[in-house]
Amino acid sequence: MEVLKEKLCKKVEHNFNKHPFIVFMAVADHDLEKRLESLCKEFNGPFKVIDTDCQAAIDQFTYSNSVKGVFVLKRDFGRGLDWKLGKDAEVLILGNDNTLTSSEAIQMVGRSSRS
Repeated sequence: MEVLKEKLCKKVEHNFNKHPFIVFMAVADHDLEKRLESLCKEFNGPFKVIDTDCQAAIDQFTYSNSVKGVFVLKRDFGRGLDWKLGKDAEVLILGNDNTLTSSEAIQMVGRSSRS
């Protein structure tokens, strides 16, 4: 799992200014969140962990014009959340509890589009 997390961080680091990232984690990983937050500070972009419905509604409006940054969404938001950013996002999924279904993953990937 550590190798996967390292690859995820490298991907964000190398592509930070190209587009925003939406990261779904099946189970919260605070160490990974801290590493991603540090990258965002280094590249002067937003970092946000969104884990409540109220917070999602507020942040959806706040970050609607973002063209870079990392937004960590809880697994439940993989379906039904209309999350639009200023640019299509790259979706990264960390199925770190071995229960993620292909249907859930397809729904999560669908969160990347602004349309």
